[in-house]
Amino acid sequence: MKSHTPAQTGTGCEVHEVWVVRHGERQDYVDPTWPDTHADTRHDPPLTYSGMLLAHATGARIASQSITGGLGIAVGYPEGGADATPAAAAILCSPFLRTIQTASPIAAKLGIPIRIENGLAEGLREGYEFTCQPRMLPVVQVPAIMSSVISECGLPALPADPTRLVDTTYVSVHDFPTYPEARPVFWQRFKDTVDALLSKPPAPCLILVTHGYGFQSISEKLAGKPVEDTPGYCAVSHFWRDSSTAPWTVRAFADCAHTAQNNP
Repeated sequence: MKSHTPAQTGTGCEVHEVWVVRHGERQDYVDPTWPDTHADTRHDPPLTYSGMLLAHATGARIASQSITGGLGIAVGYPEGGADATPAAAAILCSPFLRTIQTASPIAAKLGIPIRIENGLAEGLREGYEFTCQPRMLPVVQVPAIMSSVISECGLPALPADPTRLVDTTYVSVHDFPTYPEARPVFWQRFKDTVDALLSKPPAPCLILVTHGYGFQSISEKLAGKPVEDTPGYCAVSHFWRDSSTAPWTVRAFADCAHTAQNNP
């Protein structure tokens, strides 16, 4: 595990709120031939159009239900980019394409940049067809990905300044995984990543955009109970606490109510 440097962490704040988000509908689950025609990126499919709409609905839910906005800390795209006053919330996102696409409407709704966190990356076990190693998308590509999703969702155009869309100064608390990983290894990786983020949080509200296994592991850790079924696309778990010493209150758990009309 790596650690944050003081420049990248909000060591003066404590986390009151956590949202855990699973990505939206992935293309290869709708089109099983997709991996055959994308051999170099077979483990990193994009969202379907429906998946983008689910992500849009998720952003609307978080923007309307987030409690941390009531702390009196401004939420919105800062004029100074990554060097501006920290917002109330921080989006920590797996480096895979489908999670970056899912995080994009959430970031647009809240007006905050995405931070790429390798510890939230997909858990890929033995048994997957590893014709190539999954690779992390270059951070420089993230603003274009975000703008494309926002256009598809019909949301207002994003700021042209890329420093307002992705925080390139953020230092991931975990290295990009080496695949395949045994299930106990990636299950613990997700929990260790959350521990690291909670110990030196970048904001009072953390929005963690990850994959099915990550969603289950982190939700289990904070709720103290397992997610019994495979979470739906863009499922959310929502947790709140009054202080860092208080227990987490579960406000939503593996919930898809905001996407019920579109979720498979």
